[in-house]
Amino acid sequence: MSDKPGYQLNHEYLVIQPESGEAYPILCSDWDHIKSEVISIKTSFQLYHTLGSIFLGASITSFISIISGAYPSNSNNTTTIVIAWSVTICCLVIGAFCLHFANETKQNSNKQAEQIISQMEIIEKKFKKST
Repeated sequence: MSDKPGYQLNHEYLVIQPESGEAYPILCSDWDHIKSEVISIKTSFQLYHTLGSIFLGASITSFISIISGAYPSNSNNTTTIVIAWSVTICCLVIGAFCLHFANETKQNSNKQAEQIISQMEIIEKKFKKST
């Protein structure tokens, strides 16, 4: 018997002994690599941000056109101005929803990565390192 804590495997890796329970042997460098990869996860939400910006831009453009008098408002046919206001309001609502959805999805994704990292840190605390 050796007076070193842990188990000696072929390939001469010293496995840190957990306090209790079963464990899979994994190199600390592999564990740190997985942890750094989880930390660096970036989910792309450019599509939702782009669509939201496009719709908000269309809404602002339509609104400026209505205010500047590009549509005749004194004629008997008010269909044009009603359509312009409809486009303005619809684009504003859709753009706001797109931006809101993109931000919510990004926050949820970040929370999930943080939860994985915190779970990995809990697992690390179960092992005693002898230095």
